[in-house]
Amino acid sequence: MKTLKKVLIIEDEESLSTVLADKIRAEGVNVLTARDGKIGLEIALKEHPDLIWLDFMLPTMNGIELTKELRKDPWGKTACVIL
Repeated sequence: MKTLKKVLIIEDEESLSTVLADKIRAEGVNVLTARDGKIGLEIALKEHPDLIWLDFMLPTMNGIELTKELRKDPWGKTACVIL
């Protein structure tokens, strides 16, 4: 049985997040979304997505801060992030 990949989109602009999510879902990939850095980090650490699509400027925690926090976690050390 083929396991679907999982992508987390952390983007505060709703229109961009929606377009990205729709395009990725059309490829048969599970998509999770978050609109701010703190919630995005929580989802990433809980769900362990195969890829994190990360905006640089976010409410509560920017992309650089989020990445630094992510890298403190054993799973997060090797998580794939597009910033």
